[in-house]
Amino acid sequence: MNPIAAMTDAFHQAAAAASHAGEGAAGVATDIINTAAGHAEALACKAAPVVERIADAAIDVARDPLGFYHDLLKATGRGFGEFAGNLGTHLKEGVIEWAAGHTGIDVPSELSLRSLIGVGTDVLEMTWDRVSQKTARVVGTEAPQIAKHAAEIAVDLLKNGPADLWRELRG
Repeated sequence: MNPIAAMTDAFHQAAAAASHAGEGAAGVATDIINTAAGHAEALACKAAPVVERIADAAIDVARDPLGFYHDLLKATGRGFGEFAGNLGTHLKEGVIEWAAGHTGIDVPSELSLRSLIGVGTDVLEMTWDRVSQKTARVVGTEAPQIAKHAAEIAVDLLKNGPADLWRELRG
């Protein structure tokens, strides 16, 4: 009998003995032991294939240690080779992320007009609040509110089309 089955059997025997001892605390103990046995059995079923694969690998290494060593060196060399092949990319991305992280600028993942505008607004620290405060100081408080409403309408127009804008204006 394998060790996992023996352990499960032992749990079940302990549960049976506790159930014969009477109710009350023994009943609670029986429930606990049965629950533990169920969990142990489920864990054993999941772990058994992994343990078997580990044992098979250990046996393979014991049978041919030089072959294992050779494969290990080949895989290590291949890993370092792939890393070295991408070293320039790793360094470039690392420097850009480090520099951008220290400035508070979000580095775009793609090169598009929208991402370039986003970088521009980050560099110039242009937020809606800052722009509206400066505009309010120059032309009064109504202008930023009107501009914000116009921007919302423009976004609506781009997202939903002119028919939706017409419904908004009518009602």
